[in-house]
Amino acid sequence: MKRVFLTLVFVLSLGFTGILAKSVDPVEAAKLKISEAVKRALCNCDLSIDKEILTRVSFVLNDKGEIVILKMNCNNDEALKSYLRKKLEFKKADIGSTSNEYKIYTLPIRFQAKPQK
Repeated sequence: MKRVFLTLVFVLSLGFTGILAKSVDPVEAAKLKISEAVKRALCNCDLSIDKEILTRVSFVLNDKGEIVILKMNCNNDEALKSYLRKKLEFKKADIGSTSNEYKIYTLPIRFQAKPQK
């Protein structure tokens, strides 16, 4: 009887563990991986920035999982547009398998001014 009770408790605990386990949304996981890939590509900014800049970049991932920039909201700052294209265009965003339909991602990017010495 004790063995049956312990087996029942064990089975029930496995069932609750499965129910309570946090499921990972694949779309959210892909967004996080893309965000990390962009952060890695832009981590060493060599632009001279005197004030904080906030821009939005819209892009898709091609069949190879590379970033293809569609639109940038840079307020006619050609140096920033050129820098973003150089650093991000066709960089690999390893999110695993990509579907055939192209989803447009829009990512806000903030550049902070370097502290004055």
